[in-house]
Amino acid sequence: MKRFWQILALLGLSLVNYLLRGLRWHLFARRIGLPTTVTQDLRHFLGGFAMLAYVQRTSLGVAAQNIMPDLHLSQLQIGWLNASFATCYTLAQIPGGVLGQRYGARLMYTVIGLVGLVATIATPLAPVMLAGTALFVALLAAQGLLGLAQGPVFPMFAAVSQTWFPPRQWALA
Repeated sequence: MKRFWQILALLGLSLVNYLLRGLRWHLFARRIGLPTTVTQDLRHFLGGFAMLAYVQRTSLGVAAQNIMPDLHLSQLQIGWLNASFATCYTLAQIPGGVLGQRYGARLMYTVIGLVGLVATIATPLAPVMLAGTALFVALLAAQGLLGLAQGPVFPMFAAVSQTWFPPRQWALA
């Protein structure tokens, strides 16, 4: 249980670190005269969100060789974890885009950010609390949940770009 709280504390410190980095970048940009309008901040937010989604989408494949012996997973199980993410990601794209248009990007980005946070936190906590088949099922669920959270990111990104940026700036959004 002690390890659970240590991991949770590290994840919290990581979140604070990224928030402070964002604030530092914003203050630095203002100091050197870069535009820091709401539109520019939105562009930076969306870019960061998309970059994080890409990193999380590919991270399991990169880390597979290192985590397989530690978690006693086979290549087949790693394939199932990747398939869980990819299937849920694909299934969530169209409904997520529709929900983003219906309820607004701000609410949907908040919801998918929180769902993605739960899935991201569950991934390192599962090996601490579970083993064997229960661990594999928990990782499968966490990867599926992460796929559901990230599926709507790019369809909503396109909708926000169309709404917030004039057509002459779409290539920059």
